[in-house]
Amino acid sequence: MHRTPSMPPWMFVLDGTFLGFLGNELAQTTHLTLDVEQEHIPIELPSNFQQALPHWLQPGVQIRCIGHSQLDTQAKVLKLNAYQVFSLSSHANV
Repeated sequence: MHRTPSMPPWMFVLDGTFLGFLGNELAQTTHLTLDVEQEHIPIELPSNFQQALPHWLQPGVQIRCIGHSQLDTQAKVLKLNAYQVFSLSSHANV
């Protein structure tokens, strides 16, 4: 995870391998799964990705997710919500 001094503590930047989407139907996709250092991390997608998934977002692609984290105190889990998702591949059309 990248952290800069000017970044608020609730912000995150994660680089990893896109594994796939969570959910039963692609039309209702709201989360992706990212492999970061052999840990699978679910991240909520921004609404513009939920409506029209980019063609370059295929399993195995290296991506960067930038967003905010929020602690769910009832479930005692950290939820990650992406603002942006970028391909780290030099030949992808983003």
